[in-house]
Amino acid sequence: MQQKSLKLVGEQSTEENVRLIKKALPSKSILIDFDGNPYLKEFLLHFYTANNFESVKELIYKLVEYRVNEMETEISPDNFYSDSNFYVKRSFFISAIIIYSKCFNSPKGKVKKMDIKYLLKKLPPDLTLDDKSIQDRLFTIHQKIITLRNKYIAHVEDSDFETVKAFLTMNMNGRILEHSLNGIYLGTYNFDSEEMQDWILLTSFLIKNLVEKQNELAGLFFNSISRDELLKLAAEAGAFEKN
Repeated sequence: MQQKSLKLVGEQSTEENVRLIKKALPSKSILIDFDGNPYLKEFLLHFYTANNFESVKELIYKLVEYRVNEMETEISPDNFYSDSNFYVKRSFFISAIIIYSKCFNSPKGKVKKMDIKYLLKKLPPDLTLDDKSIQDRLFTIHQKIITLRNKYIAHVEDSDFETVKAFLTMNMNGRILEHSLNGIYLGTYNFDSEEMQDWILLTSFLIKNLVEKQNELAGLFFNSISRDELLKLAAEAGAFEKN
C-alpha cells in the first residue's frame, strides 16, 4: 500500500495544499472523498497517526546520530559547555515528545487516539530484553514521555533536563573588587541509550499495529463500494488509458 507524506514550505491554505498533493500523486491516481464512509475516515485516522509516529522515529534517529558523533569528540575544558547543535537537538527532542504525546491526547479527533495498555497486552508477557519485560519497558518509556510533555514542555515544573544556577564572578582590579552576578543554564535534551532504544521499539510497535489496521480498513472500504463506483473512479483516474 503506497503512502506519501509531503513536507512543504509556503502558502498555508487547504486549497494550496490540495493543489500540491494532486501534483505529487502517482500516475493514474485520483483523490477521493467519500463523505460518511466510516472505513475511509478510520483509514485516514490510522494513516495520519502512523505518519506522526514515523516522524517521531526519524527525530529519535537524528538524536542518536548526534550522540554517536559526540561520543567520538574529545571533551576538553574549552568545549565542555559549548554545543553548536544545542538548539537543533532541543528542537528535535521537544518535537518528538509533542508529536508522540498528541497521539494519546487529541480532542479534535484528527489522530487515532491510542490505548497503550491495550496494545502492549498484545505482546507476549514473557518476552524480555536484558532480563526485563518488554511490556514493562515500553510502558515505562511511554509514561516518561507523557510526563515530560505535561510537566516540562506544556508547563514549567522542576526537571532534571534543565538546570539553572546563579554564579558570582569576582576579580581584584588593583584595590577595587569587581563583581558581577550572572546566570548559567544547562539543558540536556536526550534520554539515556536504553531509553532511546525503548522509544524506537515502542514507535515501531505502534506503527506496525496502525499499518495492520490500515490494511484491514482498506479491504472493508473496497467491500463497501459498488463495482460501478469502482469502475467510475478507475475511468476518472485514467486506469483504462494506454501508457
